[in-house]
Order: sequence, then structure tokens, then C-alpha cells
Amino acid sequence: MIELFKPNDPLRVVLGFIIFLFLSVPLFWIDFPVTSTDIVNYCIGNKLKDGFWLYKDIWDYTGMFSGLFYAFLNMFPSPEKAGLTFGLILWFLIGIITNFNFNRNEVFTQKNYITLFFLLISCFVSFIMPTVSPQLLSLFFLSLALNVVLKHFSNHLHDEDRILLGLWHGIASLFYFPCIIFLVLHLLFFAAFTKLKPSSYLLSIFGFIIPYFFIGIAYYTQGSLLDFVNRGILYYFQFNFRTGVGFENMILISLPLTIPIIFAFSTLFTQHHNNIQSTTKALMMLWFVCYFIIIFWSNFDAYNVCYLCIPFAYFCTYMFLILKKRILKIILSIAIPLFILVPFWFDNTNPYREKLEKPIIALNEGGKANNIRNKKVL
Repeated sequence: MIELFKPNDPLRVVLGFIIFLFLSVPLFWIDFPVTSTDIVNYCIGNKLKDGFWLYKDIWDYTGMFSGLFYAFLNMFPSPEKAGLTFGLILWFLIGIITNFNFNRNEVFTQKNYITLFFLLISCFVSFIMPTVSPQLLSLFFLSLALNVVLKHFSNHLHDEDRILLGLWHGIASLFYFPCIIFLVLHLLFFAAFTKLKPSSYLLSIFGFIIPYFFIGIAYYTQGSLLDFVNRGILYYFQFNFRTGVGFENMILISLPLTIPIIFAFSTLFTQHHNNIQSTTKALMMLWFVCYFIIIFWSNFDAYNVCYLCIPFAYFCTYMFLILKKRILKIILSIAIPLFILVPFWFDNTNPYREKLEKPIIALNEGGKANNIRNKKVL
């Protein structure tokens, strides 16, 4: 099946949409358990919809834009179904944007749509992955920022793009603040691989500050600017590294990590690349580092796994393009999708999700989650 995405044909997007639709439609008939993170986000969104202010009236640390997005979801009769719908749309858009960016900047030796296939399949790495989350919302804007980084190394960058680089990171961090680490990574990457003028870095920092400037003005008019600073920003600099992640969570994290780490290690011994391809490989490896920094910087949240999907798709595509033996391609074509989908079905069938110590709220007698609007949250 993966061979069908190898030609450089934009119609492969339609094929990807058909496969993604085939995998997505059954999700609307599955009664997913509701996690504590979902409960908090939807409750905050409901309060914001009623006119309350995050950080001022609601003491929580959710990203400002995430709260507003959940307020938007609460306008639908079934917010959780709306969240699943928008989550799937975001995944497909991220897949298209990333694949087009890789092709436009000639990241691989030949243009293809294999990256789109792997990104769409990786959406189903866990039962929580397809649903909308602050991390997924931020990943959408990080995919736009990644395009600016790749444009720089393929010599297609303009001054206004440097402002956009900071702007996309600023918007992403207002959805989920720990993803600011990707801005630090990209600026350090520029410093290590290029000789940019200080004004270039200042343009990116200026772009990053723009959304914070307007949010700050809005809170200043409400007399709660310090609340925004303390709970929206400084909270994440009160380092409280998590010591216990849990055995099941470690298993569900390590399974999707295995293949990209093996492939990333394998690419160290290959020389099938030019400058932009070599640079992209190094950049994708550093995305793994950023992922682990986020894991230990913020409270552990399985939604963070979505940040692995872009480097996962990159390294899988890289290996498929350099493999010569057809039998290996056939084996991996079958093995990788199955390997990714196993944790998804494991999450939906394993009884450990019903244990009290797990972050799942208010299961009814039939073991199905009640509607969020009918839940009482203490």
C-alpha cells in the first residue's frame, strides 16, 4: 500500500483522505473513556463561554487559546464528538502541510507522499490521539513553523518569514506553553548551522511577542495582567519534574518510539543525502530531544506523544526510500501500520482503563463514559 504513495502526484492526497476516512469513521461509534485532562479543558471552555476570564476568574494553567477553542467546542450539542471531528481534521491538515513542505524544500532524494501516509497512520497510536488537545492544536502551528525553518536551509526564505517563524511559535505556545522549547531549538539550530545577523533573531523574537502583546493588553484592561503572567507563563518555570509516569504509560510511550528511534539510528550510517537532507535529519533527531524535555518539564500527559509524529513520519519515509530489497519494503509496509495500531486497540479493550488510579472520570454502570455536560467534577 505504501508504494501507492511513492509517486509525486498530488492526487495521492485524495488516496490518503480515503484511507484516513476509512480508519476514522468507526471512531464515532466507539465510547471513549473521558480523561481528567478532557474534563478540565471542557469545563474551562464552558466557563469561558459564559463570560469568565481564564487566569483571572478561573485559576488554571491551560493555554489561553486552548481555553478559547474549548469554549468554541462547548457551543456544539456534543462537545466531545466535535472535539473528535476537529482533531481528525487537524491531523489531516498537519499531514498535508508537512508532506508539501518536505516536497517543496526537497527534503528527500525524490518527492513523494509517503510522509502523509505515515502521519495519518500515526494518528491512531493511542485512543486519545485523534481527539483535539492543546498539544495537537500547537502542533498544527509548529508544522507551519517547520516549513519556515526548511525554507531557510533551502534558500527560499525572506525577511517576513523570520517574523512568521516567531509568530507561529508564539501562537503554538499560547495553546500549550511547553512547546516554546521548539523555538529555542530552531534558533539554536540557526546559530549552529548558519551565520545569521542579530537582526534575523530579533525579527523572530518580535514575531513571537506579537500574540503575547495583544493578550497582555486584553488582561491589562481587566486589571489582571499579573494573573496571566503568573499562571500562563511563570507557572511552567516552577520546575517540578515528574518522578512516576506509570508502567502502562511507559509501555504505550515506548511502543511508538521504538521504530523511529531504530530508523533514526540507522540513518546515521547512510550517506544518501545532500545539505538540506542532512540538515533535516539532524533537526528531526533534535525533535526527539524536545519531546523528552516537554515530558519532564510539564506534568506527564499522553497527548504529548503527538509531537513525535512528524519525526516518526520523516524517518519511516527516509528508510523506505533508501531500502533496495522489495521484500523488506513489503514486510515493513505491513508491520509498521500494525505496530502503530496495536496500542490504539489495546487502549480500547484492556480493562486497566477502569482502575480507579487511572485518570478516567465517572464511568457509568455499563462502563461507558457519560456525556461531559452531565458530569459532576469536584
